[in-house]
Amino acid sequence: MRRLAVVGRDDPRLARLRSATAGGERGARGGRRVPGRSRSVKRPPSPPRGTRGTGDLSSGAFGARPARGRATPWLVLAALLVGALSFRAPFLSVAPIADDIRDDLGLGSAQIGLLTTIPVLCFGLSAPWATALVRRVGFDVALLVALATVTAGLAVRSAGPWASVLAGSVVIGLGITVGNIVAPAIIRRETTPRHQAVVTSGYTGTMNIGAMAATLSVAPLAAWLGWRWALSAWALVSLLAMVAWFTTLRPRRATVPAARSARHEPSEDPAAPAPPSGTPATSARPVRRTAVGWLLALAFAGQVSAYYSVAAWLPQILRDDAGLSQSRAGAVTSWFQVLAIAGALLLSVALRTVSWGGVTAGIAALWLACPIVLLLGPELHLLAATLGGLAQGAGLTALFVLIMRVSESDQRAAEYSAFMQGTGYVLSAATPFAVGALHEATSGWRWPLLLVIAYLLVFTATQLAAVRRIAARRAQPTAPSLSEPDGAAS
Repeated sequence: MRRLAVVGRDDPRLARLRSATAGGERGARGGRRVPGRSRSVKRPPSPPRGTRGTGDLSSGAFGARPARGRATPWLVLAALLVGALSFRAPFLSVAPIADDIRDDLGLGSAQIGLLTTIPVLCFGLSAPWATALVRRVGFDVALLVALATVTAGLAVRSAGPWASVLAGSVVIGLGITVGNIVAPAIIRRETTPRHQAVVTSGYTGTMNIGAMAATLSVAPLAAWLGWRWALSAWALVSLLAMVAWFTTLRPRRATVPAARSARHEPSEDPAAPAPPSGTPATSARPVRRTAVGWLLALAFAGQVSAYYSVAAWLPQILRDDAGLSQSRAGAVTSWFQVLAIAGALLLSVALRTVSWGGVTAGIAALWLACPIVLLLGPELHLLAATLGGLAQGAGLTALFVLIMRVSESDQRAAEYSAFMQGTGYVLSAATPFAVGALHEATSGWRWPLLLVIAYLLVFTATQLAAVRRIAARRAQPTAPSLSEPDGAAS
């Protein structure tokens, strides 16, 4: 058997062990290096109270633990999606019951067209006012104001004679303008770059779902309750969105995501800290002085002109030329709206294998087939609505992807987006009115559909020209290819 050595109290080996143990404890407490031990690691300072768990993300970002005193990002985004239901439906719900409004108020087709023209015109003309409001009150209160304004506009539009209907349409347009400006900023604040594309797709898809639900339900409601109650019923949805959003209003810390702060990019949130002093300002030319900016604005104008013209008058076209009932025409129009979601998804798949020129040509072919089929064979209205629905969703999404391709930074992308949408909406605001006036002057839908084809030709030509210019710019050795896979917008 092995003999066990007995260590006495005065043994020198035990003295050395005691000395090393005591020195290690003192070194660990003091944070200094001790001979015979590895370098001690000091604990990092604790984060400010109420921000633990957020890491290097903005406080409360989707995918991170929310700061104390803030609503969960899931709740914020869910409330925003409920609000998105009211950002397209209020003015598209007029078309399925245009006959009822016209007969009750003694209006013409041109006047009915104003009900869809005015909100679109507000999107362009009231953008400076909406931007000033957002800067003054911040994102959260601005969205609450937007939903309250839409709710009030819906009530005013259904309350009185033609003047009240007109005034209510203006109020609705102002509210939707604020919502359109502030919603992308809230999505960017509440999500990490990894989730921004998914949440943005959900937001735009929800707007299309709201438009579909409105066009599908307004005709039966009008037959049951009358057109005034049918139009004002959507105020319940915007009121629900107000309540949902109000529950998320908590004191929010003003923070900037680490990635954006590292690039010295300014945050759009008025409450966010200013960028570091000495940050160089951009030397790029204003977007309004660039050829690509104008090409994208004209393409957006052609896309939006065709979309709103078809969305506003498709029910009437189907009743007059295809002999459909009011409810059936509303159902086909709803199908046209909901297919925009599928069109956006198909675009992301197509860009992986098809060139931008091929994608643009494919969108143009689908879009042009819609009015051509309605013109030559209105009995094939379901095919026309299917092709047009896919094309309008893909066309709008393609324009926003092109903005990401041409922009050197997030701030530059915002400039392109603001110019494209503001200019495009102003140029396209009168298109539903023009289609209605042309129908009233010709007592038919041939010339109005030819006008829609002209809008689509403008969209196709200018988008192809923009694609060529962007491709030429990205062909430089230091620039990535135009056909690179899409990434999450930061």
